[in-house]
This record gives sequence, structure tokens and C-alpha cells, in this order.
Amino acid sequence: MSDTIPYGRIITEQSYHDNKLHTEKKSYSVSVQVLDKSQALTEVMKALELITDKKTAHLVIEVEANKVTHHFKRVVKTYEITE
Repeated sequence: MSDTIPYGRIITEQSYHDNKLHTEKKSYSVSVQVLDKSQALTEVMKALELITDKKTAHLVIEVEANKVTHHFKRVVKTYEITE
């Protein structure tokens, strides 16, 4: 997976044992602005494809809406990749 994403965060965690790199874990948090239910569902399906494509085993999907109008604002997908 590439480290370039259009918007979002990449957090890298490394654990060492006996002064050697033991594991490296990258967490991605990608936010996508949506305007309607159709776009929101498309982004949710894209997020679920991360699991079916075996890129991650842990995925959090957060859908945000306007508090007053209840129109969709954005979809945030957060997932981890262990190397």
C-alpha cells in the first residue's frame, strides 16, 4: 500500500525487542466529504473492500451528518496495516 493518501493521517508505530525492530504497524485515517446517501454508501462499500482485498483485518467506519438537517457530511475510515 502506498503512503500517499489525498487527505488524512498516517501513524507509524514500531516496537523493538533486543534492539531490533520487532513489528511495525501503520494506522490510516482517511476522511471523504460526501453530499448524499448514495455517495456515503459508496464510500462505505470502498471501506469494506479493504477487508475483502486482505489489506486489513480491523476497520472503523464513521459516518458524520449535520446535526440540524441530518444531511451527510463525511465518511471517515480508520484501519491498521501490520507489516
